[in-house]
Amino acid sequence: MASEKIDKEVVIKSIIQEEQFLEKIKSINKISFTVAPTLFNSTSEDVLSNNLVRDIYGFDADRANIELSYNNTSITDRIKQKFNSLIGRKSEFENIVVIGQSDENFESIFNLREIASNIYLEIEVDKESKQLDYESVFSLLILKIKEHESN
Repeated sequence: MASEKIDKEVVIKSIIQEEQFLEKIKSINKISFTVAPTLFNSTSEDVLSNNLVRDIYGFDADRANIELSYNNTSITDRIKQKFNSLIGRKSEFENIVVIGQSDENFESIFNLREIASNIYLEIEVDKESKQLDYESVFSLLILKIKEHESN
């Protein structure tokens, strides 16, 4: 229905928060993120951020892409701690993506950009019919998307 209205493909993904992601996966395959010099990381006390920012400036690069590969490494307390630390410092990094395997051997992808782009709608159900007015929901969604894009 939404695809027909806007004449574009619409993909609805199950987006979960970081706590749910860690509970869902049993092992980790990859963590990747990008560092770009910003106000947040150029004054950081963190050695990694300082060295990356210095290297970026030294090589005249705009960004540094980091990819850490794992061989289906089990989720340990240390990995959880590092994951939470990375998420807690999300203002210092871009494009944070974590790929893991669930108990059912399905690959799960945590993409912080998708999480950060959630749009919340306050929707009311018709009191008499107990139904949603899909036209008004769709209109509200389009309005919120346009507001989000303009910010």
